[in-house]
Amino acid sequence: MSAEEASEITKRTNEAAKFQAKKIIRMPHAIKNLKTHVIQDFGFKVVLVDPPMREFEGEKILDIDMQKLSELVMDLLLVSPERLTGSQARFIRKKLRVTQEQMASDLGRSQPNIAADEAKGNEPAFDQDTTQLAVKLYFLKKRRSQLIHDHKHAKILDLPLEDLILPASEYRDPRSSFVVEKEALAQAS
Repeated sequence: MSAEEASEITKRTNEAAKFQAKKIIRMPHAIKNLKTHVIQDFGFKVVLVDPPMREFEGEKILDIDMQKLSELVMDLLLVSPERLTGSQARFIRKKLRVTQEQMASDLGRSQPNIAADEAKGNEPAFDQDTTQLAVKLYFLKKRRSQLIHDHKHAKILDLPLEDLILPASEYRDPRSSFVVEKEALAQAS
């Protein structure tokens, strides 16, 4: 395989991954007429589109493994084209079992800076574009290491790190809620 062919394959794979991420993560106004379920268990609003439900004592409840759902949400946040909010950054850091002190040390920042960014709640964390980029790369590397250690696999994270992230200047502001559609929910049920 020539270098040009390899480059073309990488480009097509990258475009396909971005398309998948856009398909899975849509704007809330685009799902008005579908069955949705909103959860806030992760510290921020997650809208589940057409989630699997079952009846228990006459009441409909979610039929989802919340551990798998939390891992799916984390992976989708890591590759989404939006800035992380303080709540999302805290959620990912805790899921990766990283302390604020360890993260601050690894990124060359102070622990109070990390705490202040996480305290922003649903507002964008990490004011500078380059810091947002560094944090996403840091989380992606930690997540990959965790998957390798646990002998697990996340298809959405298969691409090289440089293909999973956008240039720092291309990140969009986060939306008020995070949407996970039916196709992605199949992985969590």
